[in-house]
Amino acid sequence: MTDCRSLRDCLLENVDDLDYITKQILESLLNRDKHRRGNESLNSLVTLFEGRINEVKSLLERVEEFRAREDLIRQLENCVQERNEVIDKLETNLKVAEMALTSAVFQANNKIHSVRESEAHPVNSEVVIRLAHQISKNYSVSAPLYWQQGDPSRPFPTEPEFRASALAAPRTNPPVVPPAFSLLRQQHAASSGMGRVSSPMAGMPQMPVQGKVWSPRT
Repeated sequence: MTDCRSLRDCLLENVDDLDYITKQILESLLNRDKHRRGNESLNSLVTLFEGRINEVKSLLERVEEFRAREDLIRQLENCVQERNEVIDKLETNLKVAEMALTSAVFQANNKIHSVRESEAHPVNSEVVIRLAHQISKNYSVSAPLYWQQGDPSRPFPTEPEFRASALAAPRTNPPVVPPAFSLLRQQHAASSGMGRVSSPMAGMPQMPVQGKVWSPRT
């Protein structure tokens, strides 16, 4: 049976045995006259003491072997520690890559779903452009007419003004107003009859020709 104990444990055990044997030898020498068989017990104790001494010497001869083995164990433990650190870093990188891959797959599935929906419900680009033009035309924001460069007030509506405006209120259908040309056609048809075709501008009053060009700013 192989002894799996360390060198330190074996040496301590032998030292304890030597201590005990030494005490027994001293007691035998002191009580030698009282016991008849003191010489026999003393001889056996001396033999046992010599055996323990030889065992201690053999253990001391193996100190270098155990020291080299201990150094090898320390080196192997350091190598294992380094490999564990590499494995931990690799595990962290793999977790980060897994999270990135999961996010990419999720985004790709959303893109595929959007593409399939767009293929199932196609929209004409001209309709999109026309609606965008109408939205930008009807919901655009401009500066007030009285605003000038250097005015500390903002050149766009404030939050209360925006809430009180028609943009925030529910939109209603504006009243249908007939075009001006339609009214002119109706007036001209009532005055001259339907048998003659004339220009829609014929019923408009003629402006007197003046030497100076008229401007709304004059």
